[in-house]
Amino acid sequence: MPKAIRRVVTGHNAAGCSVFIMDAPAPHVYQRSPGSAVVTELWETRTMPADNGGNAEATDHAFRLAPPKNGTVFRVIEYSGEIYALMDEGEVLLKAGDVLVQRGTNHAWSNCADESAYVAFVLIDAEPV
Repeated sequence: MPKAIRRVVTGHNAAGCSVFIMDAPAPHVYQRSPGSAVVTELWETRTMPADNGGNAEATDHAFRLAPPKNGTVFRVIEYSGEIYALMDEGEVLLKAGDVLVQRGTNHAWSNCADESAYVAFVLIDAEPV
């Protein structure tokens, strides 16, 4: 059973004051098959600079891997085990609190243990190399 991730989102009321507009488990969770990675979509922007107007659900669409053109995606993926980042040449074990800046390179993920590992991803649209 995938772990529900609580998502708290801020916005503005009609008077322009900051308020909490959402506080609930993230509504868009994807899993290809039982036992596979679980993807929780947390937020998305569709323009650059981002538009912070409105209070609509930003992740209400079919799952897609890449961010939208000129946009961003914020997601958490639950894998089983330790997370290894694999490049064409080499691999690195990532532990809790580590950060990997993956700049559009060919990559893969590998897990080797039986316990869950959660990885947060921020995807930013970019021009290919």
